[in-house]
Amino acid sequence: PAPAPDATAPGGVVVHVVGAVGTPGVVRLDAGARVADALAAAGGGTPDADLGALNLARTVTDGEQLRVPVVGEQLAAAPDGSAPDDGLVDLNRADATALQELPGVG
Repeated sequence: PAPAPDATAPGGVVVHVVGAVGTPGVVRLDAGARVADALAAAGGGTPDADLGALNLARTVTDGEQLRVPVVGEQLAAAPDGSAPDDGLVDLNRADATALQELPGVG
C-alpha cells in the first residue's frame, strides 16, 4: 500500500475513495479537484462501477469520503435529503439546518 498522503500540506484536499475503484484509499488532490480527479487518483472505476451515479464534475471537499457504487447498488440518502456523492440538497425534503448550509443562504 502507498503511504498516507500528507494532510497538512497547504493548498490541497484529502479525500477517502472507497467502493468500486482500482485502489481504494486516501488520496491527496489539488484544491479545486473534482470527483473525476479523485476517481483517477484511486485507480479509476472497476468494470462494475456505476459512474453514472456520481457527479464527476462536482468539486470535492477536504475530508470527505467518496463512495463509488457498483451497478445496481443504491446509495443511501443523507438525513438532510442530499445525495451522498453529488453534493445536492433536495429542497423539498431538507430541514432548516440543511438549508442553512447552502452557499448564500442564512
